[in-house]
Amino acid sequence: MTRHAPLWGIFGRPYLDLGDVLDLSGLDALDAEIARGLARVESRYTGGTLKWMGVVAPWAMEDRDAMQVIESLPDAELADFFSLADDPSALHVADRNRYRFGDETDHPFTRAQERWLAYRHGAYFPWKVC
Repeated sequence: MTRHAPLWGIFGRPYLDLGDVLDLSGLDALDAEIARGLARVESRYTGGTLKWMGVVAPWAMEDRDAMQVIESLPDAELADFFSLADDPSALHVADRNRYRFGDETDHPFTRAQERWLAYRHGAYFPWKVC
């Protein structure tokens, strides 16, 4: 009788090491090249409004979404957020319900807004390098 070791899962899913089947010898060099390239490119956060847009799985809803944070901001903090925009004079707290921010909106986040939302309010941006 042949006994097989059980497959240990990753995030509850089966995992099988294919290192004996695939040639993985170039992965270290590839990893080094990718890290070098990513260090040199201008990157942005993204995905910070996916929950607000309703495009995430139900089990991923516990982190705070950027638009959820923005909608809950008191006027003074919303003014702080607006001050970090490319053109703060175009945004008015009194018109707060007209604005949508982030990916695929008329008001993409500036880098400063992304950081402020993350640092000040814990908004989750699932992709830090895009």
